[in-house]
Amino acid sequence: MSDLDEIKNIWTMPDGWTVRVDDEQMEVLDLDDEVVAQTVTQASVITAIKEHLEAQKTFGAYQMMMANLKKPIEG
Repeated sequence: MSDLDEIKNIWTMPDGWTVRVDDEQMEVLDLDDEVVAQTVTQASVITAIKEHLEAQKTFGAYQMMMANLKKPIEG
């Protein structure tokens, strides 16, 4: 179930209010187009986690490379 469907199941939005959803966030706007509530989307959270995991892999590989470069060369 999408984030928006979940909210619809638990909350009745006042007449005239709207929901705006983009790639990164979801906003509830009142009659004056003022933001009443705002949250990040599930897709945005998943993307952030994937980017973090990829960065950690890259950093781990960098650390291993640096550790190997610091070892004395045996001949």
